[in-house]
Amino acid sequence: MNCEACGYRVAHDPTCLVGWGQRNKAKDIDRAREERDQGIDRAENNADLTWLARAEAAVIGLAQVREFLTADLVWPVCGPTKEPRALAGVLRRLQGKVIEPTGTYAQSTRRHASPVQVWRSLVYRAATGTGS
Repeated sequence: MNCEACGYRVAHDPTCLVGWGQRNKAKDIDRAREERDQGIDRAENNADLTWLARAEAAVIGLAQVREFLTADLVWPVCGPTKEPRALAGVLRRLQGKVIEPTGTYAQSTRRHASPVQVWRSLVYRAATGTGS
């Protein structure tokens, strides 16, 4: 007997990942992005307002003194929160005003070396080196 999902010559468990991938090809990238954005909105809407203000101030402060930054650099400044996914909303809200994505990723020092977006500061003020 062949597995209906992947064609193997044995009947697989219903959780056959090949079959799962085939059955869910209809989910397109636009729908996935929409779901991502809704999740970010929910996380930000449920976050502590004081923490959101601290996180925004942390991103702005770091962007003023660093040309490039990642979320890993923001966490020690803004501190923990019950809804850590809310930082994505803060970064998205500041995108185009204070920071912009570079399209490159660095390995996270907080999340098992998973990739994190590298952001370019739009408000970076390089030290001039003058003593006055």
